[in-house]
Amino acid sequence: MSDLQDGLKDPSVGRQTLSSVYHHFGDRDQVDAELLRRHLAALRERIAARPNGHELRTVRDTVDAVIDPLLAHGRRNPAFVQLWREQTAPLVELGREFDESLAEKTLRVLVDRALIRPGPPLLAVQLAFEAGDRLFDVAFERSRRGDAATVDEARRLVTAHLETYAPPAPGDRPDGRTGRLAATAGIDSASARPSKSN
Repeated sequence: MSDLQDGLKDPSVGRQTLSSVYHHFGDRDQVDAELLRRHLAALRERIAARPNGHELRTVRDTVDAVIDPLLAHGRRNPAFVQLWREQTAPLVELGREFDESLAEKTLRVLVDRALIRPGPPLLAVQLAFEAGDRLFDVAFERSRRGDAATVDEARRLVTAHLETYAPPAPGDRPDGRTGRLAATAGIDSASARPSKSN
């Protein structure tokens, strides 16, 4: 297996190189799966290596900390983008596992830094990432470099969704309405109380 490991050491290895390692696997799908595993491992390292703490002051900072390495890796490695977009069962499963793991870690960071309130469902972050994945696909359909405008829309979409779970601001009611909004809607305690006058 050593020649395979050497051949796959660089995750951006071209497909013309793969013919020499096919005999180590049952089929091309297994080769593609191994390549994608290596890309995703490299991505995990890049995301984990980003500075933490004071740099992640907002939900947008946290979203950027995920999208920036993904975009940079895609721009440097067109083969990764191709593998990411393929719909064979092994690759889809690897992508799902990566997203689920990243969603769990992102949720933990957001809650630990009080950027969103405790208790939002993990599903909320997973769905935000799935939407972001689709826009990532569109960005690389529009441009080999990843269309900047589409990537910016992905940032906005994911950020806006996660910010719906922001901690309540001072003066907000438990139901998420501010006192002014509640009064305007006629549901504050004073307006909800029946009048005793005839």
